[in-house]
Amino acid sequence: MNMINDKKSNPIYAAKLLSNLAIESKIKQCFNNKTELMKLISIIKSSVINEQTRTVILSLLTNLCSEKTIRSYVIEQTELLQILIKDFEQTDNEHQLNLLGLFINLTNEKSTVLESIHKQLCELILTKLRNSSHQQRIFTLLGNIAMHYEQAVGILIQHNIVSWISQALQQNANEEKIRAAVRLLALCTQGNEQAQQAVANDKKLLSLIYEQLITSQHSLLIGNASLVFGHVIIHSSVRIFLKENSGIEKTIGQMLKLVEESWLSKVARKNVAIFITKLVKADERFLEEFRKQHGTEILHSALKDVEL
Repeated sequence: MNMINDKKSNPIYAAKLLSNLAIESKIKQCFNNKTELMKLISIIKSSVINEQTRTVILSLLTNLCSEKTIRSYVIEQTELLQILIKDFEQTDNEHQLNLLGLFINLTNEKSTVLESIHKQLCELILTKLRNSSHQQRIFTLLGNIAMHYEQAVGILIQHNIVSWISQALQQNANEEKIRAAVRLLALCTQGNEQAQQAVANDKKLLSLIYEQLITSQHSLLIGNASLVFGHVIIHSSVRIFLKENSGIEKTIGQMLKLVEESWLSKVARKNVAIFITKLVKADERFLEEFRKQHGTEILHSALKDVEL
């Protein structure tokens, strides 16, 4: 820390070294000392350091904030949080990347301090970072906020988050971005009718999510994709999509096969089962096919180790 403050030394190299070391728990323990942590925070708050050094220090703080004790203390620094939010207006690519990483760590759990700024944070991201190249981190951060603060979903819907996600996934999407986006959609559609309707009306988005549901090897993605379909299946347009996309017989068969996959997590299998249950309740033709394929027996057998 002294090297970062020392004008005669190279603060960037000192900060990079600490940032790399901060992954180790022993280094994090040093920053459990509030004196050292306050030194770091005071540097970030300072207007003297150059932007390159500031960006590296943000990376250091991000790594440190994976530790609960440090994270809790940083969250209490309301002046620092406002400075960090203002920093989002910086256009530097790496600076934005590190800021997003830091806020992802800070929003890992609910906090009364963060509750007071979540609206400000959401609106800033949705306006200033709409064209950012860091969409995976943006969707992850917005997902954290939506998980802990119910009012945030309304803000996201006002800013057409479903349309933004749909466009982002159709343009260029790796699995990490898709995972973050589908998780965010699952949270938004959980109880918001406007979000449900927006997803139900977007055939391209439904197609993309369904493809992930039946092809992904990632339990979290499958579980969240199942949640999305479970939330929107009340809309006839979604059931029509399933009938036209893969057909009634194939859809039921694919979902029952998923429930039986031993590699799939219990939570994911439970979410698939909930989707199936909602689907057959909503449409008589899917119910008939479910019975024809002995769906009840398969569900009971596949979910005997799952708490429903």
